[in-house]
Amino acid sequence: MHLCFLSDGIAEHTRRWTTYFASKSHEVDLITLNPNVLDGYDPVRVHIVKKPFPGSDLLSRFRNYPTVIREVRQILNTVKPDVLHAHSAGQYAWISMLTGFHPYVVTPWGTDLLIDAKKSRMNRIITTRSLRKANMVTCDADHIQTEMVRMGIPEERIHLVIFGVDMRRFDAQIDDSELRVRYDLGDDPVVISTRTLNPVHDVATFIQAIPFIHAACPEARFVVTGDGKDREQLESLARSLGIASIVNFVGYLTEDTMIQWLKTADVYVSTSLSDAGLSGSTAEAMACELPVVVTDNGDNREWVTSDTGGYIVANGASDAIATRVIDLLQDSTKRQAFGAYNRDVIIERCNYETEMSHMETLYLELSQRI
Repeated sequence: MHLCFLSDGIAEHTRRWTTYFASKSHEVDLITLNPNVLDGYDPVRVHIVKKPFPGSDLLSRFRNYPTVIREVRQILNTVKPDVLHAHSAGQYAWISMLTGFHPYVVTPWGTDLLIDAKKSRMNRIITTRSLRKANMVTCDADHIQTEMVRMGIPEERIHLVIFGVDMRRFDAQIDDSELRVRYDLGDDPVVISTRTLNPVHDVATFIQAIPFIHAACPEARFVVTGDGKDREQLESLARSLGIASIVNFVGYLTEDTMIQWLKTADVYVSTSLSDAGLSGSTAEAMACELPVVVTDNGDNREWVTSDTGGYIVANGASDAIATRVIDLLQDSTKRQAFGAYNRDVIIERCNYETEMSHMETLYLELSQRI
């Protein structure tokens, strides 16, 4: 089978999906508008389509579309895939629709549907139309499916496919001493946030909780991974709160280094204002046997069991986050028990191999049906 993906080449989800199917002997192409792509796509063929006009606002997108659509069509005409799969219900789904190619699949990632599509009437109209025109839609959360049915997408066309965690990667026994030495952590407990540093993930709330945690647990250290438009502002916030010396902003990480940091950490925190299902970041932390403190969004209550695997707090509640993190830092037995429980949840319900095998079956059925 020949698959072609339209997606952001800098997104870890994109690399995982494309390389999985390439590893199963399918022919795979990726078309992306992002000139900055991750390493490690081989043998996936990556096609970068350049946008003639800068900017990511709606007007800039429309100015770019004549050129982008023409180039994407040329690529599709050359590679002749059996299925085109757009990851995100934003511009990549819009492009898929406008090329006129079928069959095509769309997978919303959460924010694209729950926030972006509601920013303007035009955005919602185009997003809705691109989903309705799709031959198949997949999502990783029940409430995303409900939202799409509300938008008029036939329920029988929607399939639940969890992104999953590759437990072969997260099973690895990793020595955390290298990171502890490099960042002078000693034996201090580490609290980690791994969400992208963009407004929707509200990492500022995590930073605001740190002075309270530090007052109760002065030995604790804090790690913020990833990059994004909020990074400079968040680093400034840490300095203004007098905690810059105990917070490490470590930037964008390869998957291997991310796993190493998760294996080093003792508690995971997610302050996101919006999630689809269980975020990949939270799932990975749970796979690494971390207790989690997460905001009450998406399907988090279906995955995180309070007082068993972690705690759920309200959006923006830095005081509640501090209270829960302090509780976990002061009780190593609870941390270990919560972490072990979370790992079992991921093994049972969020297995990458199982979910991708399901997706492979859906691709085959779709390619044979159209």
